[in-house]
Amino acid sequence: MIKVLQMGMGTASRRGGIEEYLINQYRYSLCHGIQYDFIYLQSGPMAFEDEIKKQSNIFYLPERRKYPFRYYINLIRLFRHLSKENYQGIVMNMGGLSHASPLLLAKWYGIPVRIAHSHTGGTETPLGWGRRFMYYFNRKITLYSATELWACSKRAGQYLFHVDNVKVIRNGIDVDHYVYDSGLRDSKRKELGLSGKFVIGHVGRFSPVKNHFFLLTLFRSFHIQHPDSVLFFVGDDSNLDAYDGYVRKVKEYIHEHGLESSVIFTGYTSDVSSYYQVFDIFLFPSISEGLGLVSIEAQTSNLPCIVSSCVPEEVIITQNIRRISLDDQEEWLDAMNCFFAVRVERKNNKDLLFEKGYDASVTMQMIAKYWKEMVKYV
Repeated sequence: MIKVLQMGMGTASRRGGIEEYLINQYRYSLCHGIQYDFIYLQSGPMAFEDEIKKQSNIFYLPERRKYPFRYYINLIRLFRHLSKENYQGIVMNMGGLSHASPLLLAKWYGIPVRIAHSHTGGTETPLGWGRRFMYYFNRKITLYSATELWACSKRAGQYLFHVDNVKVIRNGIDVDHYVYDSGLRDSKRKELGLSGKFVIGHVGRFSPVKNHFFLLTLFRSFHIQHPDSVLFFVGDDSNLDAYDGYVRKVKEYIHEHGLESSVIFTGYTSDVSSYYQVFDIFLFPSISEGLGLVSIEAQTSNLPCIVSSCVPEEVIITQNIRRISLDDQEEWLDAMNCFFAVRVERKNNKDLLFEKGYDASVTMQMIAKYWKEMVKYV
């Protein structure tokens, strides 16, 4: 059994691409003779905690920003303990470069395979001089400490590590969970009272990088032309103070422009897949993305997608996805109107996702092969 530490799993309330990537991979790991254990920085219940606890260890650390001294003391103690537990590797799943010390400690305490895995193509907050220095410093630590550099796309690797020699790992999903189901679409639309409505959807956390105001501006123009259109925001909108009150500002904008009856907030849901069935079109105008896993999920059911050109080209799987610059709102509206005028026939894209390597079982098969090669001489 190959024992691997995974670091980077976030909280249940802010579940995103990294969390989905890890759990999809985790569910196939034991079948390939790999034991994943997790190091978690506490800031609430860990995503998928109950499921993971059944067959893996979770090592808890204090939240770094709130308790920095306790965090670093406990981190050193943890790695001192882990050095005696015969772990062959550690993967640090990185959404930024705010810290890199676990990789350095893993090197010092003799964990032989150390992987830095980039899941981001940009930052959520502007990089001032302080953050620029921190990123520069932690990048140096990462490049010194890591034995392998992985990324969810070429762009994500270049952004975080400033090098080209990264291994691109597909973010595999549970394809069966997202395939198109006409019966589910009809029942869910009936449940939500969407008969006769053209449904525009977005899935993602409420942060500036997801560019909700651009989406709302588009929707206002589109809604004037098509009054039966509605916009769904799928994601946790409960924290009104996060990102300088970003959610509050979004809701104020909706109120000021009289869109309350046409913009629906679902709140946190563990059943995102059913909303892809409901949507008629999926919009993803992110300012930056490491990959944009939700656009992969949406295409599994052949949902028409329009994404920004800031989303990596790797997301293009079907013929019904458009990548458009954020500088050209008219082109976005034209694409929306095209999909409105000519409705795409929804179908099961399972075979296509397998072929492109985006099924979790295929991804884990490839990763297991990498691990067996990396630890062969350890």
